[in-house]
Amino acid sequence: MRLRVRRRWFNRRRNEEARDTESPALFSDVPSSRSFAGDVSRETSPKQHPPTSHKPAPFRFMFHVKRRRRIFTALALAAIPLIAACTSTTGSTGWAPPIPDIDDENVVIIRNDDKKISAIDLKDQTELWRFPGEDDVFPGLADSIEFKAFYGAPVPLGTDPEEFVVAGEEGGVVYAVRYDGSSARLLFDTEDSIIAGLVVEGLTIYVATTDKNLYAINADVPETITWQFQAFGGALWGTPALVQTEAFGQLLLVPAMDGHIYAIRTDPTLAESERLAWEFSGTNGSIAANVHVEDGVAYFGSFDRHFYAVDIETGAEKWSANGDNWFWSSPLIVGDILYAGDLEGSVWAWNKTTGNAAWQAPYPAEDEVRSRPVLVNDGDTLLVIAKSGVVHAIDPVTGLNQWTTVPIDDDVLADTLIVAGRVLVSNDDGDLFEVLFDLDIPTVLPIFPPLIRRTEQTPPGEPRSN
Repeated sequence: MRLRVRRRWFNRRRNEEARDTESPALFSDVPSSRSFAGDVSRETSPKQHPPTSHKPAPFRFMFHVKRRRRIFTALALAAIPLIAACTSTTGSTGWAPPIPDIDDENVVIIRNDDKKISAIDLKDQTELWRFPGEDDVFPGLADSIEFKAFYGAPVPLGTDPEEFVVAGEEGGVVYAVRYDGSSARLLFDTEDSIIAGLVVEGLTIYVATTDKNLYAINADVPETITWQFQAFGGALWGTPALVQTEAFGQLLLVPAMDGHIYAIRTDPTLAESERLAWEFSGTNGSIAANVHVEDGVAYFGSFDRHFYAVDIETGAEKWSANGDNWFWSSPLIVGDILYAGDLEGSVWAWNKTTGNAAWQAPYPAEDEVRSRPVLVNDGDTLLVIAKSGVVHAIDPVTGLNQWTTVPIDDDVLADTLIVAGRVLVSNDDGDLFEVLFDLDIPTVLPIFPPLIRRTEQTPPGEPRSN
C-alpha cells in the first residue's frame, strides 16, 4: 500500500512539473525542446529556464522521489529520438520541401494533404498527377503502397534525370518516380523509418535510417546493397553532406542523434572497418539538422543550443556560437555571413569564418524557426518563416524588421523553395503557398489547393477534380 501511495504521489508531482514548465513544443504531443535542452546544454539562464514553484515534498518521501527523478530524467533523455519518431507523424505530412520540375519551371513536386507526392502546375493551380494514385497503386509497381509522411526532399536521379528518388518515413522504402508521373520503380527496402533526406551522386543513392544504418545503393541494381555502415551511436535524422577532401577522398558527413558527426569514406572497395575517416564529438546534444558545407567547412546546429563550424579535412572545430534554444534548421550563407534560426524563435547572423556576431542582437521571430532562411528582393531582404506561419522580412545587414505577414494556415517546418522568381512555402498539411513580397502590403497566397477549393474534401487515393 505504501509503495502505491508513493508511486501515485510521484506521478502527480511529475505531471505538475510538466504543466508548469513553459516551453514551445516541437510537436503538440512531444516533450518540449526547452525541458530537455537544460539537461544537455553547456549553460543555462533564467530566460531559458523560468523558475517553477511547487510545494515541498513530504520528508518521508524525499529519498525515493530524488532517486526516481534521476532514473526518470535519464530515461527521458535517452528516449528523445524514440518519442519524437513515434509521435511526429501524427496528423502531419512531414517536412519535405517542394522541388522544381527538371523541364518545366512552372511545375513543382510537393507532398500533398493526402500524404502522397503530387506534381502541381503553378499557372493553372492544378494537380497533374499524384504518387501513388487511385487505390494506392501506381504504374510500374506490383503492390499498393501507403505513406505516413515525407521528411526528406525528393532528389533528381542521374546526370540527365528523368526520375527523382523519394522515401516515405514509415517502412523506409526508396522509390524512383518519373517526372512525368508515368511510372515508378522500387529501389530498396530498408525495413526501417527514413527521416533524413536521400543523398544522390549519379546513380548512387545514400540512405540514412533511424536504426543507425547507412546504405549505399545503385539505382541500376534495385534491392541490392553496394555497401553498408552501422557503427553509429545514435539514430540518423539529419541529411548528410557529400564532400571531397584531400586526405580521405570523398566523404559523407553524417549527423547523428548522439551529437556526433561521422565522416564516412564512400569508396566502395573499402571494408566497413576502414570507412570512418574522423568523428566530431564536440556537442552536448543531438543533431537532427542537415549538414551544410561550404569552402571546406561543415556547418550545423545542435540541440545543445550551439551552432558549429567544423573542418571537413580533420573534423576539428573551427568555432561555435551560442543560441537561445535547439537548432533544427539548415543555415543560409551569403558572402561572409551565415544566417540560422533556433527553436526559441531567435534568428542569428554570424561571420562564417570567425563565428563573430554580424548583428547587434538576434532577430526575434517569436516562434520556433525550422525553415531555412532565403534571400530575396535582389539580396535586400532576408525571409524567415516561423513555425506559426508568419513570414518575417529582415534587413540582412542590420537584422531589423522590414515587414511581417499574417500567419500561413497550419505549422511551417519545411524549407522554402524559390523557383522562377516565386517564393513557395509548404505547410504541415502539405498545402502550397506563395509569398508575394512586391505588393504594397506583402501577403501569402494559397496555390494548391487554390483558395476557392480549400474547404473541399477529397477522398484519399483519388485525384482532385480540376
